[in-house]
Amino acid sequence: MGILRAITIVKPTVIEILRVHIQQEREAIKSGDVGARSYLLGDFHVCMVEAFGNRLLADILRDLTARTVLISALYQSTHDASESCDEHEQIMGLLATGNLDGAALLMTAHIGHVEAGLTKRIDNDPLLDLRQALRIPPGPNPPR
Repeated sequence: MGILRAITIVKPTVIEILRVHIQQEREAIKSGDVGARSYLLGDFHVCMVEAFGNRLLADILRDLTARTVLISALYQSTHDASESCDEHEQIMGLLATGNLDGAALLMTAHIGHVEAGLTKRIDNDPLLDLRQALRIPPGPNPPR
């Protein structure tokens, strides 16, 4: 994530904000509240950028997160949500020790893991064959 390459110091207040947010993620996962879990997991990135003081990027991420929360709620398993939260905690740990390069590398991998988890769930969709059979093939529109 670019923001992690642009900062040079992580204040203790940033770590505390992230720690509280991750605890809220864990509580939502434990409660089984898929909506809250999906929102909080996506909002971690907004929370982190806001904690670093980049309001413009936070606004952009907030908009993107609002668009993706429903997808996560529909296609992210509880197991994948827990792994995502674990990675958030690992990223926070790297930030806390000042390992910004490691945090940036893990953030990039984390985004890939989340995407791969969603794809797996879509591929395992019991209605996938029906959806594919009913989809309109790409190309010119058929005559009316």
